[in-house]
Amino acid sequence: MSDETAKQVDKLVEPDVVMPSQFFGTIRRQAPAKRGEYQLLVAVLEDAVHCFQKYLLARDKPGQRLFREAEEWMMVEGHEPRDAPTLSFQFVCDMLDVDPLYLRWGLQRWRERQLTACGENRRPASVLQRSAA
Repeated sequence: MSDETAKQVDKLVEPDVVMPSQFFGTIRRQAPAKRGEYQLLVAVLEDAVHCFQKYLLARDKPGQRLFREAEEWMMVEGHEPRDAPTLSFQFVCDMLDVDPLYLRWGLQRWRERQLTACGENRRPASVLQRSAA
């Protein structure tokens, strides 16, 4: 299969792009009777995705730290914050009925597109690349 054919096949099976506001808006509407902890879990996941996307190309230390923490929390299986071990990415996704592998995959693809679009090749390796080394 040629590279051009492979690209065309990829486009055919590529999922629709969903904006974070659409995704989290849907989660909130699916459970209007759920309050408290459920809404907190939605907010935690929404903040992590927001930090991952907003600070991907950050040049300042605080922005880089926010990106790194969000990336580690979402992308490294088994990663749990030291101060809240029950709030793992897997736990939050399970409680919200979100497929964590699909969300990770989508964020990784988004990250690759953003880095390619801006020609950013000075960016340090992702958490997944560092952990594989």
